[in-house]
Amino acid sequence: MKLVFKIKVLLSNITNFILSKYPYRIRNTEDSLKYVIENKCSIARYGEGEIRMMKGSFNIGFQKCDERLVIRLREIIKSDTSCMIAIPYTLLSYNHMNSRGRKFWKNHLSYAYLHYFLFIDKKKQYLDSLMTRFYIDLKDKTLSLKYIQLWKKVWDNRSIVFVEGIETRLGIGNDLFSNSQSIERILCPAINAWDKYDRILEECKKIDKDKLVLIALGPTATVLAYDLSQLGYQAIDIGHLDIEYEWYLQNATEPIAITNKYTNEAKDGDIVHSIDNYEYQSQIICKINERDKTYKLGFVVLHYISIEDTIECIESIMYQLKSEKYEIIIVDNCSPNQTGKVLKEKYKNFDNICVIMNSKNLGFSAGNNVGIKKALEKDCDFVAVINNDTILLQNDFFKLILSEYNESHFAVLGPQVLSPDGRNDSNPIGDGSLCSIETMKKGMYVFIKKYIKVLFRLPSFRHVNIVYKENNSKKLYLFRQVNIALHGCCLIFSPTFFKYFQGFEELTFMYGEETILLMNCKKYNLPMIYNPKIKIYHKEGISTHLEFTNRKKELIYYKRMIRATKEIYLKAKKQK
Repeated sequence: MKLVFKIKVLLSNITNFILSKYPYRIRNTEDSLKYVIENKCSIARYGEGEIRMMKGSFNIGFQKCDERLVIRLREIIKSDTSCMIAIPYTLLSYNHMNSRGRKFWKNHLSYAYLHYFLFIDKKKQYLDSLMTRFYIDLKDKTLSLKYIQLWKKVWDNRSIVFVEGIETRLGIGNDLFSNSQSIERILCPAINAWDKYDRILEECKKIDKDKLVLIALGPTATVLAYDLSQLGYQAIDIGHLDIEYEWYLQNATEPIAITNKYTNEAKDGDIVHSIDNYEYQSQIICKINERDKTYKLGFVVLHYISIEDTIECIESIMYQLKSEKYEIIIVDNCSPNQTGKVLKEKYKNFDNICVIMNSKNLGFSAGNNVGIKKALEKDCDFVAVINNDTILLQNDFFKLILSEYNESHFAVLGPQVLSPDGRNDSNPIGDGSLCSIETMKKGMYVFIKKYIKVLFRLPSFRHVNIVYKENNSKKLYLFRQVNIALHGCCLIFSPTFFKYFQGFEELTFMYGEETILLMNCKKYNLPMIYNPKIKIYHKEGISTHLEFTNRKKELIYYKRMIRATKEIYLKAKKQK
């Protein structure tokens, strides 16, 4: 087997070496820019991401692979029209790049030479797609100013229409386009813009043909620039041009996040806040954002023993959301009474209900993660993790979620929790102090004392309150709250959350999950929102209470609480 592997590697290296010498017809950056200025041509660009996507299975961070998109990319790269196609000049040489750039392209081309060879028309003249990358990876950065000046000639005294992601904000905060005559903007989804391609193209057709269309939309821009060129527009896919200029202005030595702009290659670059800029707002002529998207909601219900409550929970979802697109994932956490099998049989003929049976009790976080994984596999955009002893009350439950998401782009959302005792104040459970080292110390102290009391059958200790904020007296549950700890009986995760995490962090078996979630969201500045307009009924700890039938199980409960607070304490110390 080792010999076969070595032979394969040798053959691959020989193939790459031969293909690396192929004389593709690609103009360098300077000649490419001069050609665009002289001929006022359109440009459809192919970077390494588009080439990898053309294989048919590669997702870029902000664009999932789509069969229709792959077909169009393959067609356009060999097209023979007035629209110039741009591919990386690094196919011929990357000696002009710094060590970072050379390392990247050497690694990429080590397995991609064959892909380029198969997709590219060997007789066709191409431009350099890296003409938009004029700074961060260049060895000789004195060339950057020359390239910037050439780029500015492209739109000198021209009226521009930007077609960009909703968080791209081309030219905001810099003077890159200051020599243009006017600027207008069509804002598109920051993620998976291709899903709205037909709508984007229709809006672009309303643009006057004497205006220059500059596009920054990932692989969607490649196709859009080509299609607009066929309709008589000059359209240029400018990719990272504006971000490269920002890095140039800041003398950056590596990709860094740019304030208020989506910067996908930089750490924390996808944390983008709203801006209050009158000039920018006045330039927007159309918004094609995620409100237009048809979202799919998934419910994850962790089942343990109590089948009547689980069935009532499922039926409440089915009753309230008759007209919505949703999936229900029931995860049986190895119920000892075999009720998981009953549920599997009961819902076997429902296309949108899936029952997963865990081989052992994984606890809250890991158990729910099994369901979250399945929901994402079923293309759910939002995932509501709800206790099996909850009941859905509103037929506009999903509409209210979408309304909040369109306003805040929350990562995690919590509803008002209505309870049997009528207090209705269990959510939210606390503020940022819930994550503090002092709180966790106090929590461990309380649970150790309670454990000792039960273990040795001692008289009750004086009650020590570790509730972090008096929710009832403060009336927090009446008002919308931001960045606050949410009750674990119903946690709604959004696409924003799934950019960073695939579910719960599995530090504890049970308890403390809400605190860990708050800590992780705070680390990445992800909004956790409590919205009392959304409501859910909670019977309060059905599966948990089933474990409190004897002293032994009460001891297990306190041991878990001690472990949970310890893990959170250690995490808090690490993050401090």
